[in-house]
This record gives sequence, structure tokens and C-alpha cells, in this order.
Amino acid sequence: MQNLDKIYDFHNHIIYGVDDGSKTLENSIKMLQQAADQGITNVVCAPHQFEPITPSYLPKRQKNIVKRFNILKRSIKEKKIPIELLLGSEIMFFRDMKKYLSLPYFSINNNKKYILIEFSLMGAPISFVDIFYDLIMEGYQPILAHPERISGLYKDRNKLVKLLKMGVLFQINTGSILGLFGKQVQNISKKYLKNNWIHLLGSDAHSLNFQRGFSMQKCVEYISNNYHDINLKEILELNPKAVINGDHVEIDISDIKIRVKSPPNNLNKLINKIIKKAKKLL
Repeated sequence: MQNLDKIYDFHNHIIYGVDDGSKTLENSIKMLQQAADQGITNVVCAPHQFEPITPSYLPKRQKNIVKRFNILKRSIKEKKIPIELLLGSEIMFFRDMKKYLSLPYFSINNNKKYILIEFSLMGAPISFVDIFYDLIMEGYQPILAHPERISGLYKDRNKLVKLLKMGVLFQINTGSILGLFGKQVQNISKKYLKNNWIHLLGSDAHSLNFQRGFSMQKCVEYISNNYHDINLKEILELNPKAVINGDHVEIDISDIKIRVKSPPNNLNKLINKIIKKAKKLL
């Protein structure tokens, strides 16, 4: 086991009564005790943020999230649970995300730099690479939440490599690695491990139930025993700390062997057609 001073759980839903995660303050406290018992020292809360139907409601919702976050912080301090809480969001991908990123804590630790983005589990949106590029041009750095659970995404490795070259970070769920979301998701998680495409780990905890609770300890043991090339200190401490502070996270792409081909533009298509016709006439 690698020597870890801190362990960050980067993705969970422990703020009570704001999404499909913890429902009560008491349950959130129990969940955080579960996290502390597994050696977790820092927890990044990431309540769901969905495409807004009524944008005027969002500031009120964020105010309520921050209020409950602060109540939870005070409560675990009183109960002497040794965990530092930090706040961010898990934002459902939609085209106009950047209109709302200035809202409090839409970015991780409110640093206006890193944003955790999720796709529908049914599949990745067609235009996501372009939208991520636009966000980067606006000064934001996307983190893709649990890409291993998104149907069909790993098959399009060219797009994944493009994201890596753009500096997009991948956050993998501990439960995925342990097989708690099925064998297929576990096998894909192993491919991310083999490629060393894991930059952050999160439980995605929603409850005390083992499948949807904190499963960090068993995951760390599994990686440590089976993937000796994975730098656990990097993904559990150094990278999360850099993200929270808004610092740059270096992604090693030296071992990427997939050659990314840019799709031909209309002019290239026309040239290719002309060449093909010319060959037939010869």
C-alpha cells in the first residue's frame, strides 16, 4: 500500500435533501462517519445540477445547497468526525452550461476553474468535444464524471484521447472498479486503469448502502494489489488538491498509442473524390 497523507473522495451526494442522494442531516452524518472509518480525510460534495427549466430558480437552489453544506460542516465538527468538506457540483451536460457557471459552487470549491460534468448513462452527446473545447477557451477545465458508466463511450477512444490532449480529467467511480455496477462497467474501468486514464477517484455515494455508499477502502486495496503502476498518491491526494486550488494538473499522454485522425473537411472530401475518379480513368 502506498503511503497516503490524505484521501480525497472527489464525487458524492451527501448534502441532504437537495438531490437523489442523502435525504436527512442524520443520514449525511452517518455517511461521513462511514467515510472516515475508511480513511477518507477530505470529501468533495457534488450535488446534481440539471439543465435549468427556470433559470431564475437556480440562485435560490444554490443558496439552499450552500446553507445545508454549512450546517453539515458544523454538525460533523461537533461530532468530531475528522473530515474536511468541500463543495462543488456535478453538472448535467447541456449546450449552454457556460451561461450558469458563474453561480456559486458550480465550479469545484468555487474556484471558477474546474467543473465536474456528467453525461446521460445512455450515451455521450454528439457535440461534447466541441462544447468542452469552448469551455476551455472560456477558462474552465472540465472533469468528466464516471466515463466508464457511459454507454458506448470507451469504444470511441479517438474522442477520449482528444479530451486527454485538451487537458480534460477523468473521474472514475470506486464502485465501478469493484464491480458494483455490473461486470461490463468493471471491465471498462479496468481498461481505464490499464491505460492510466484515471485522474480522480470518487465514490459517487448516495446512501449508506454498500453499492451506493463509500467504497473507497476496498477500491484502494484492489488497485494497490492489482495495478502497481497506478500512482494512488497522485489520484487520491495530489490531483484533487490541485483541482481544489485551481492549479494545473499535468496529464501524461506519452504512452497514448491511439492515433487521432481529424475528420476531413468538405474540401478534402471533394479532393478525395476527384482523385478516386482520376484513378478509375487511368
